[in-house]
Amino acid sequence: MTHTAPDRLVVLGMDGLSPSIIEQLMAAGQLPAFARLRERGGYRRLATSNPAQSPVAWSTIATGCNPGRHGVFDFLRRDPRTYTPELAILRVNRRNLTARREAMFLPVRQCPAFWSLTTAAGIPTSVIRWPLTLPPDVVSGRMLAGLGVPDLKANLGRYTLFTTRNVPPAQALGRKGDVVRLLPVRGVLQARLSGPERSSVPLQVRVDHQASCAVLRIDGEDCKIKANSWSDWVHVKFTVHFVRRVAGICRFHLRSLAPEVELYATPLQPDPRDPAFVLSHPESYASDLAQAVGDYHTLGMPEDTNALSDGSLDPDTFLEQCDMVMAERERMLWHELGRLGHGLLAFVFDTTDRVQHVFWRALDPSHPGGDAAFAARYARVVDDWYRRMDGILGGVLDAMGERSAVLVLSDHGFTAFRRAVHLNSWLIENGFMAVKTTDRRGTLFRDVDWSRTVAYAVGFSSIYLNLQGREGRGAVEPGDAPRVQRQIANKLAALRDAGCPAIERVYTRAELYHGPHAGDAPDLIVGFRPGYRTSWQTAIGGYPKGPIEDNRESWSGDHLVDPAHVPGVLFASRPLAAPEASVADVAPTILRLLRLSMPPELEGRPLLA
Repeated sequence: MTHTAPDRLVVLGMDGLSPSIIEQLMAAGQLPAFARLRERGGYRRLATSNPAQSPVAWSTIATGCNPGRHGVFDFLRRDPRTYTPELAILRVNRRNLTARREAMFLPVRQCPAFWSLTTAAGIPTSVIRWPLTLPPDVVSGRMLAGLGVPDLKANLGRYTLFTTRNVPPAQALGRKGDVVRLLPVRGVLQARLSGPERSSVPLQVRVDHQASCAVLRIDGEDCKIKANSWSDWVHVKFTVHFVRRVAGICRFHLRSLAPEVELYATPLQPDPRDPAFVLSHPESYASDLAQAVGDYHTLGMPEDTNALSDGSLDPDTFLEQCDMVMAERERMLWHELGRLGHGLLAFVFDTTDRVQHVFWRALDPSHPGGDAAFAARYARVVDDWYRRMDGILGGVLDAMGERSAVLVLSDHGFTAFRRAVHLNSWLIENGFMAVKTTDRRGTLFRDVDWSRTVAYAVGFSSIYLNLQGREGRGAVEPGDAPRVQRQIANKLAALRDAGCPAIERVYTRAELYHGPHAGDAPDLIVGFRPGYRTSWQTAIGGYPKGPIEDNRESWSGDHLVDPAHVPGVLFASRPLAAPEASVADVAPTILRLLRLSMPPELEGRPLLA
């Protein structure tokens, strides 16, 4: 069947939507827009990438290529010379010695995305909040960067908790945010808000117990905030190295006024009206968008799951933050949809992913970190967010004419995360890694004896051999690498936890990847069984005692398991012919919809009837 090209194509990404939930809610009649789109065109479960990580999956969706071509394998990578874990979703340009805004970062993805092909074909193309788009690509419309955008201090998002409490250093050390003491000076609480490169601005807090509020004075501006409420956006400018002015924005939440004053501050984010580095194409678009829809979160992951995990935000306040992020994103969508005369709009929502990560335990009676009261209060949260996405989709379908087309997709699904596996600890216990001390509390591979180590784990799915000629202090001869790979893979695949298998399968690099960047891939990729996942400590080179322990964190749902267990979803307004679909098929399908030829390096195939 031959279809005419649509006058408008909208591609909606909805991070983490799971087939098991969406199919159940459709069957119950609770997702009418998704059901309407399925009947109009088609629906498939969408096989995800290996590993099933958002940066990998979204890059595969964008390019139609395997990670060996696009070069994204994990959230984290390592420097093979020093073994130091590094962010893989952000590449700082270390040669940008003069801190030029336009040269702060280098591309993460190493091959063209579908929007570059549509731009080359002269099709108006806009891409909003797609992951790993910093620095933004040149497109024929507009692009706003998404996942991967750091805060002003080059973190993925580090909050600040101001408090009058005396928090012992040992307690503050384990937090994923900074704890700053508020000190009384002549009846006013004072502290400093730290910015980039050791800069800071003064913060004053005047408490009015009678009115149950506080007035913040920061960078010369006053901001009134009620107890247990959020402030508006606060604009701050930092002076860096005495000459450079860096603009940022943040919001505050006044947690309490008594018996102690506690004030949460979001991570400092680039001010969209005057960003510290280029966030968009054209460069002026970030500011223009703020003028049109109001100030907005620019951080790649603005939903602060770290603060929730630390107890610096409670679940209700976290949901308020998620709602604020989504309200901004919806305003962006309607703004861009309203001026899409013809062409392509690709738009990603990812709050659905964050909500499922931290509220999954409300759906999982067996979760070690769950309790009946939490489940009773928050059991509907995940379903409510699916219904919210259905409402957004309904608005899009109503706004699109018969000659338009809509694709809706997710990068992966979800499952429980009940038990954390310390892969480096397992490597130590099985003789593949050696340490010089019995103190197992370190990270960043502290005290590893590399001369006696044959393998190490970094990131959430990755194991690397300590290979001579590649690693800084390699111990494995290249000719012996295949044998060592097989030995580790076979032994790890047999890992049991109280008699239950923890591992579905261990893959080798050669099984999964091919292309110019396959040599950068991990040597082994671990596919866990549902309920299990790499521990947080493993990701950054830690090795606590015991290979497996309960996950009692609020982060209770995940997708870092074998890809077969967490497919995503694909809905299309045009009929789908292929009985099966994968993330690599999305880019070819977009190109076929728009009647464009496909470059030979694309590995997926069009799914249209």
